[in-house]
Amino acid sequence: MADPGEPAMSAEWVFGFNCTSPECVHSLATEEGRTHELMYSAAHHCVVYDFRTQRQSLLQGHTASITALDVSADKRWAATVDAAEASPGDAGEGGEGLLVVWDVAARAPVRSVAQPHAAGCVAVAFSADSSRVATLAAPFTDPETGATGVQEVAVWDWAAADGHDRPAAVARVPSGAGLMSRVAFHPLDRAQLVTTGPERVVFWGVDPAPPAAGPNEDAPPAPGTMSFFVPALGRASSTPAALTATAFLPWGTDAVTGTTDGRLLVWSTPAAALAEGRVLERTAAKLVQLVEESEGLPPAAPGAAPEAVGVSTVRVLAVSPPGGEDDEADKGFEPDAGSDTRASRAAVVVGFMDGAVRVFDGALRLLAWYEDLAAGPVTSVSFAAGEAFEQGGPTAGVDLPDFVVGTSRALVVGVQSSLAGELDAEARRGTLLVQGFDSGVFGAAAHPDQPLVVTGTREGTLSVWDVRSRELQVVRLLREEAEEAEEARVRAGGERRPPQDLFGEGAFAVTAAAWRPDGRTIAVAVGARAVAGGGAGGGA
Repeated sequence: MADPGEPAMSAEWVFGFNCTSPECVHSLATEEGRTHELMYSAAHHCVVYDFRTQRQSLLQGHTASITALDVSADKRWAATVDAAEASPGDAGEGGEGLLVVWDVAARAPVRSVAQPHAAGCVAVAFSADSSRVATLAAPFTDPETGATGVQEVAVWDWAAADGHDRPAAVARVPSGAGLMSRVAFHPLDRAQLVTTGPERVVFWGVDPAPPAAGPNEDAPPAPGTMSFFVPALGRASSTPAALTATAFLPWGTDAVTGTTDGRLLVWSTPAAALAEGRVLERTAAKLVQLVEESEGLPPAAPGAAPEAVGVSTVRVLAVSPPGGEDDEADKGFEPDAGSDTRASRAAVVVGFMDGAVRVFDGALRLLAWYEDLAAGPVTSVSFAAGEAFEQGGPTAGVDLPDFVVGTSRALVVGVQSSLAGELDAEARRGTLLVQGFDSGVFGAAAHPDQPLVVTGTREGTLSVWDVRSRELQVVRLLREEAEEAEEARVRAGGERRPPQDLFGEGAFAVTAAAWRPDGRTIAVAVGARAVAGGGAGGGA
């Protein structure tokens, strides 16, 4: 008889990943080893995947879906947070959410904080020295005032011997800033960070004053406080575009924020503010159009809006002189000196909604582009550990570490930085490392006698997987097939039907699937309108 204390089942393999989460995939490649490993989240699992050996290690502990994941710059640590979903019948706003810091090499948790925020978290980030973690709370209702949509940002000294189970500092997002969705630290100062929401950006500083004493000498000290500055948007306020992600430049005080219309908003600290120690203060210095919206876009599908060349993610790397040697211009440099030469020594790596990754220097001059990945809108870009170097001068080019790209179409592509120089477009596509589900899985069924599983998603992707070899056997894209059929009908003289009648929300959701007992045919329920059958051999 089975031990009632042992779980009845254990996970062996996870198909897919949380592809719509920002920065959802991370490279674990280091110069010392682990050159073929990735980390990503899938439901409530954190997955370490060696794509060379095709082996997964599943880091388990979360009981709610992981909403955000970050990996330290040295690839030694990982941090995960979850949605703190309430259990059925729970009258509260959230369950027992978790913040977990993992030792990547050991595949084991080293710190765990229960319920870091009342309703879970939406973002997490390491400081550059890995000693701190910042968390951004999901919106919650203030139990005292009844105010809704309240958010907090907290900083945790997770590596400290004492007090790592409570925040070193915590503050509420100002109500006029709207909801925040991302958080990032300054690369030179673990006391500065920034949060980004669709409407505003907030710059934060952990106050240097010691935390206040608790109500009695036996109680732990209260968390420290945080100062903030909410800059005006300047010219960006006149556009309807939403803000997406912010990153600090490695030299000086500048930062950049991406927008959904393909621009970068550059933030600078006025000299007078620096002189008076107001280091959080920023002004919108300029708004730079990175790519014209019509450049390189495929034609829109029937009933679908074209994918804008919006900025979906921003990563910034410090760039060293060739060979890493110091030059005379760098000696005596102070972070607020505003050196043009030093400012150009940054690689601003931007992921776009049109599926491209483009690399700019600190002056936002285009250095390299990866526009043939053909994997869908970019949601994450993650580099191998290592330095970026100049190629023949600050503006001549940059030698980047290799990187991986995650997309909202549930693909992970490995990219060698040298691919930007390839002449053949096929050679510039990178290497497909992971293929998952483009949306939620609504239907699944196991083959009666073979190690096959058919899955159907909300967006109408029907797939057959071999659970033994872990490989995708066949796929059909029901929405794309319908779009092509509609175009053929129109070309034959038919009148185009209203898009909402054919391609509306959930119209191609595969809500159920079943194999015929002989295993030769699959029946699927599509949306609320039809049941379709097909042979499993030539396409599910």
